[in-house]
Amino acid sequence: MNRNQNGNHLHGVNEGQPLALSLGPENTMDVDVDGNSHAGDDLHNPILKASAKSLTPTVSDQALNTLNELRESNLLCDAQITVGEQAFNVHRAIMCSCSSYFRAQFTGFNTGNHGCGASVVDTEENRIIHIPGISASIMNCVIQYAYLRKTYISDENVHELLICADYVGMVGLVKQCKDYLSHTLTPENCVSIMGFARFRFLEDLYQKARNYTLRYFTEVAARNTDILDMNVKDFYSIISDDELNTREEDYVWKLCVKWIDRDPVNRNQHVAHLMTGVRLGLMTPKLL
Repeated sequence: MNRNQNGNHLHGVNEGQPLALSLGPENTMDVDVDGNSHAGDDLHNPILKASAKSLTPTVSDQALNTLNELRESNLLCDAQITVGEQAFNVHRAIMCSCSSYFRAQFTGFNTGNHGCGASVVDTEENRIIHIPGISASIMNCVIQYAYLRKTYISDENVHELLICADYVGMVGLVKQCKDYLSHTLTPENCVSIMGFARFRFLEDLYQKARNYTLRYFTEVAARNTDILDMNVKDFYSIISDDELNTREEDYVWKLCVKWIDRDPVNRNQHVAHLMTGVRLGLMTPKLL
């Protein structure tokens, strides 16, 4: 109860497909609850028109796999992405469909010399893009996501992959990485994920990691070492939170002692401040 109560993965989504299949008014089809289609029925009904416009078109797995096979076979590729010594042949339209960064690079709008409505000149410079500071394995995952809307995410690559996805503006891949981290929270890694999320301005992931830390505080206090490296402000915000879930306040005070012992010369001065965050009335007499 909280204090107020006293007490390797393959991810895929279906958004932002590389090819948009548009349905014109003549192709509008309504499907009833029994699965029967009524093409062209009630086309003048404004409610049905609004509903049809709100439908999100999708691309089949077969189409996505075919596009990726074309890339892997270097068929119809019209651009190249290089990282280090590795070069990846790609289709510009596919990369532009899910990345604001690649759209700006491949269309030449990154130069800032194009006005509204200006045409883009197809040059060799627009066909080869070099991205420094990114490993070939991470770029391969990014390109794989662009084509398949899924890629391999693991504990070993998720942080670097998220940073790269954020850099190139792949919102969907960023979300997949955040979902992976939020679903793999443990008492051992929740504090480090919380720090990573705050540093990258991922507020939703930060809140999930922080809530996990508060909810499983007893396990975190016993098994997590990162919490001992927190600064006094962040550490105090955890131990003084009313949502901190602990059976006994003894665990809170013992963690405070461990935190101070981590660097006694510089942290002894914070003892009085930390004690204001501990509910002394809920501690067992033997520790008082």
